[in-house]
Amino acid sequence: MHYIERKLASTQPLGPASGDDIALEDVAVHDEVEALFRPPQTATGAFACLIRPSDTVALAMPALCGLALGRWASSEFDLVAFFFMFIGVLSTITGLNLLGEYYDFRRTNDMEEAFAGESCFSTFCLMAYGLFPAKAIRLIAWLALLVGLLCMSLLAVSVGWPVLFFHGLFLLLGLTAFLPPFKLAYRGWGIGELSVLLAYGPILVLNGFYVQAKAISWLPMWAGLPLGLLALTVVYNFNLVYFRRDWLNRKRTLAVQLGPIRSVDLSAFLALVSYVVVVLVVSLSQLPLWALATLGGMPLALGNFGAIRRDYINSEDYYTLYRASSSATILAGLLFIIALTVDTLIR
Repeated sequence: MHYIERKLASTQPLGPASGDDIALEDVAVHDEVEALFRPPQTATGAFACLIRPSDTVALAMPALCGLALGRWASSEFDLVAFFFMFIGVLSTITGLNLLGEYYDFRRTNDMEEAFAGESCFSTFCLMAYGLFPAKAIRLIAWLALLVGLLCMSLLAVSVGWPVLFFHGLFLLLGLTAFLPPFKLAYRGWGIGELSVLLAYGPILVLNGFYVQAKAISWLPMWAGLPLGLLALTVVYNFNLVYFRRDWLNRKRTLAVQLGPIRSVDLSAFLALVSYVVVVLVVSLSQLPLWALATLGGMPLALGNFGAIRRDYINSEDYYTLYRASSSATILAGLLFIIALTVDTLIR
């Protein structure tokens, strides 16, 4: 059964007005906008909505950076440990994202009102349009979490019990964001956002560092701060895309509490602070100056804010910020990994 049936006039195909020529660029932009507001038309599109690949990879970057940092500190690289860590983190993040969408869907009373005029690129969209049963989403989510736990358990056997300890902390912060009776994401006052910063920052980086270096130090904790802030911008901008739905569901994210204009301002502030902290951490820690290459993601993270009209902010603007933050986080993480790899090779 379809939960939503919408016909948006703004998403109907455009034809050229008499006497007017429509530029190819405008048609391309319109097609992209049209696709953004309609449900996926192919199995590939539905799968992309299900796993949100750019989002998942961006949120996994702190773990990959932790692995690279561990290799840099120990000058050793365990390929098998890297593989299990990578698969385990991707599976866990996918499971947490799916469960979060599932519980948001369960809390929604008026589906048409909650989803009217909003972007359609998430698991919520699949459930709202009846393309995927909610119970199946919940089952896939728990299976993904189980795969992640299995990978971490195998790592703990070969590397040590701290892997499971850090993974347990990560899971605890992730699950308490939406599971009763905690529901930290619904509490307001930035509690949910703080849990994201801790989980996807110091904890995830420290776990990746331990897997490779088999040691614990303060360096991955400090390095995890800017990486956690970058991950937070991804989650925050995703919440910004769906802040109206969250408002109707009484999910008190910072985007809901601040409102559209101030939320965009905070998004820009978070992105800027992330890179300022990169400079501070590299300057005050043992990280090589090569790590400043991470700043290469800053133009991508901040480049779209100047084009936003503060007097008229729409879903397309929010989606653009979300997509830019995901891409910038991936780019910054890759530059950080490359910088550490180069320093390892030349020192």
